[in-house]
Amino acid sequence: MSNLTGSPLDFYVQQQIDTRQKILGNNPEIQNLDIRVLNNHNKNAWVRLASSVDVTSFNAIEGIEYNIPRGSDLASQFVLVGGVTETFANYIGNNGVSREDAGPSFSRGGVIPGQTSSPLIASSYSYGLGNLNYGLSPIPGLGSVSIKHVNRGAIRDFNIKLQAQNKDQLTLIESLYLRLGYYMLLEWGHTNYVTSEGVYVSQPEFNTDAFIKFFTKGSKDTDVEDSIDELRRETEGNYDGALFKVKNYSWNINMDGSYDITLSGISKGGLIDSLTIGAPGETGKDENKASFTDYLILDPSKDEKKAILKKLGKSSVKDNAVDKVYKETIGTRLSKGEFKILQEKGAIKIKDPNANTNPKVLDISSTLDSTDDDVAITIANQNKSILNKELFDITRALKKEKWVKKGKGKYKKYQLRDELLKSEGIQDLGEIIAIKFNNASKSDNAAEYNYITLGALLSIIKEKVLKSNNNITLPISDGYQDNYMFSHWFQHSTNPKVCVIPFDIENNLNIGGLDVDTSNFNEILSTTFRQIEGDEAPYNPYKGYLMAIHINIEYISKTLQDSYQDKGGINLYTFLEKLMFGIQDALGNINNFTITYDEKNGINIKDDTIIPGIIPNKDDTVKLRLYGTRPGIDGSFLRNVSAQSKITSKMATQIAIGSTASGNSINESTSLLSRWNEGLVDRLQAAEPSTQDTTEAEPNQLLEEINKKYESQLTFLKDSYENFKYLGDPSYTSAQTNLKSLLEYDLAVKTINGNISGKGFIPIDLTLEMEGLSGILLYQKIQTTEEILPASYNNKVDFIVQALDHTIDRNEWTTTISTLSTPKKTDLTKNIINKDDNEFSLLNPLNPDTNQPEPKPKKSTPKIEKPAEYAWMTDEAYANFVGTSNS
Repeated sequence: MSNLTGSPLDFYVQQQIDTRQKILGNNPEIQNLDIRVLNNHNKNAWVRLASSVDVTSFNAIEGIEYNIPRGSDLASQFVLVGGVTETFANYIGNNGVSREDAGPSFSRGGVIPGQTSSPLIASSYSYGLGNLNYGLSPIPGLGSVSIKHVNRGAIRDFNIKLQAQNKDQLTLIESLYLRLGYYMLLEWGHTNYVTSEGVYVSQPEFNTDAFIKFFTKGSKDTDVEDSIDELRRETEGNYDGALFKVKNYSWNINMDGSYDITLSGISKGGLIDSLTIGAPGETGKDENKASFTDYLILDPSKDEKKAILKKLGKSSVKDNAVDKVYKETIGTRLSKGEFKILQEKGAIKIKDPNANTNPKVLDISSTLDSTDDDVAITIANQNKSILNKELFDITRALKKEKWVKKGKGKYKKYQLRDELLKSEGIQDLGEIIAIKFNNASKSDNAAEYNYITLGALLSIIKEKVLKSNNNITLPISDGYQDNYMFSHWFQHSTNPKVCVIPFDIENNLNIGGLDVDTSNFNEILSTTFRQIEGDEAPYNPYKGYLMAIHINIEYISKTLQDSYQDKGGINLYTFLEKLMFGIQDALGNINNFTITYDEKNGINIKDDTIIPGIIPNKDDTVKLRLYGTRPGIDGSFLRNVSAQSKITSKMATQIAIGSTASGNSINESTSLLSRWNEGLVDRLQAAEPSTQDTTEAEPNQLLEEINKKYESQLTFLKDSYENFKYLGDPSYTSAQTNLKSLLEYDLAVKTINGNISGKGFIPIDLTLEMEGLSGILLYQKIQTTEEILPASYNNKVDFIVQALDHTIDRNEWTTTISTLSTPKKTDLTKNIINKDDNEFSLLNPLNPDTNQPEPKPKKSTPKIEKPAEYAWMTDEAYANFVGTSNS
């Protein structure tokens, strides 16, 4: 579940929250009174900064008289911890020095005895490091540190204050720490803390594994990051660290001759903004090098075409067949990737944007055979990047496969990674598939669409593209079983030119006698998107497997083309954003896909939409206490709490409209908010009492419209995915609009009925400032106590972490968390499968005989007493909940 929004805090973080709160409440479960008092009143923070710079020559640092040692000695002796710390960490593992013998050697104090040519010796004293022209200077030091998460958590920004006392010290710091693009290791933590087992730790480990590996020759950045994560867990969130690269710095001179230095850094996540997956003129194959600019397929005179054909081995061509043979020959060569030959023989040329006139040219689709026009861009751009080349090769491999007849459709498939699919129990999933849709407007030219799963596409980018273009190995979360998305049983693709997913409406209500059979279509795709065989988790109708979406390769090629940057290749982040936005649109726009990065999973695609029922609410989940102390039980270690209601202009309009809604009305814009005013009326807006019999209400106009859209959508689905017809863009656009309306309506009804949680309240942003704590991740869910929240929010909301900042200043470590409220599931979701598996919320379906709305049945809701905590529910909904039937 690497990309899951709303997952709970890690267990060790919950344990530490529970321990701290019990200590502050003077709970006898945690140690004795002396330890509790000592922990509460004697806690400080530590922080240190180390450089990855190795010196390779004696004259590498100019302007100072010291003899500079080569290798990592200088960096290891100038670790900044308040002042300068001397350590032997760099010798561990390399020179037989044990961990115990390689501890820190803090400054001896006092003044350096005379001059020395070694900065290593000079750094061991409190005064005397650097030029003595203006007297003795204290040692340089590390001041405050600020760490902020930006770009939805994909990037961590570091702002670090340093101080040098003279010019020589500035030179040394510049050489080690002011190195743009170089790695730095920042570590920080509490000087003392209590574990969940009641153990009082009074002195943290100086030589952490991360620190040792940072100075060990042959270590990789991932080794250091893994060690940081391990120690976070071992210390239960009382330690943290980060590798970052220097992105900027500045310094200014003070009147006393000292220097204030500001160092800015960025985490590895910042790399995704600059990563490219295509570089101009490089495909990785020398014989296929090509310019990044577009080719022109020349359309010269008949004699010139004959001359070109002769060079290409076609020496005897009749005059009346020259044009046809010329197109076919070029199309065949293009389909084989023979750009270089065609360019050499004069059939194609690179477009010159500075040319005064352009030659007569052919459209590429006119040169391709009837089964290739759906991959025109894939063929044309095959040499523009490594990824373009991979996609082209995949379509060529599909060409060699034989068509398989399945019902009314034809398909081809082959596996890209047989062993992986077998190991995950999804060997029926074709990672590469071709489906032929019959083109009604052009019977001799079926629309042949080639698809690749999102998981396979990301694996190609990770394994074959990133390292070649960026000389970097960066993890990408591409696993089929650990990347989820919100789905709906009726969710389907409204545009097979973008993507396809399996779906099943066989057992669902059909209107006007129209039945849709998607069994053949689902068998071609496999049901992996809905349910992976062997998955231990119970089936959830709202859970889809993101990596099992089949994406049209032609759509990928178009997205690559739209992501080209002048002289900069194809930006990975831009490409993925555009790709997922198009998929989101095609699938009904009920998802909110975000490209982000974290140190554990690397680049991953999240769906911000919370999946109902996927994470059970546990009674034993530790709640973060917002305020106050319960003597002998627990207390709050938060230093500041602020909550702000957040109403957008759009939401304000919806609430205003909903202010006159009954609470039972259902429409696309007000249904989720109408119950906000349930039980309350504006007497100046209140309608006059009706004299009509409301038990025989007129047919709901919205329901009539929804029924029409549903009927239209069923026709679209039957044509597209049962009869495999190519319907074209107007139909796809209309289907997209209809699906969005249908899904929004159905989810609104289920929200009001209580089947799923929704946004039927005013959202609030909660900001929490606390004693420093690591291990909390963005998009995780925090459960809190409710002593200061408005009563209308009690036991109804959880909070999703949206921003996370750390500050280490004046011996204090402070963590600030910003959250966004989300509705908590109610007990009504316990029957989620029975209520929502292939069940559409058309409360007023059309009569299949008359094609007219069925009259509403007469209903009367018995008067029942509702407990206060269910006051927000309608009487009818509460009656259904407790099992009271309505007559």
